[in-house]
Amino acid sequence: MESNERKKIIWELRQSGKTFREIAEFYGFSNARARQLFISYKDRVDSLSNNILIRELQKIDSPQLTRTLNCLRNYFGDIETIDPHNVASKGFKGLLRIKNFGKKCGYDVALALENTGVIKDAKEWYNKK
Repeated sequence: MESNERKKIIWELRQSGKTFREIAEFYGFSNARARQLFISYKDRVDSLSNNILIRELQKIDSPQLTRTLNCLRNYFGDIETIDPHNVASKGFKGLLRIKNFGKKCGYDVALALENTGVIKDAKEWYNKK
């Protein structure tokens, strides 16, 4: 199997919620190698994103980036067409209703929305009751 194909499959497995351990066991290599291949493909995918919100989330480079992107994709559809204003209009409490979307994901989204200029203050948006 071509290396880029394998990297893409690892990316897709990780996006679907598989752990690096599960991926590594499937391919027969170490967890670290699974993570290396994922990151090398992630870097390629990151450079291809045209959506300003997604680019800002990728710049934050938090450990829950995959979870955040998956949750946004599941709720809003194709992540490349997500409108940051639509995400902001849901509010932090609204986003918390998304399955597997936690406070850390919400704070990352708040920072990304602030960086895009959609909201003025990430902490204020995050802490709204």
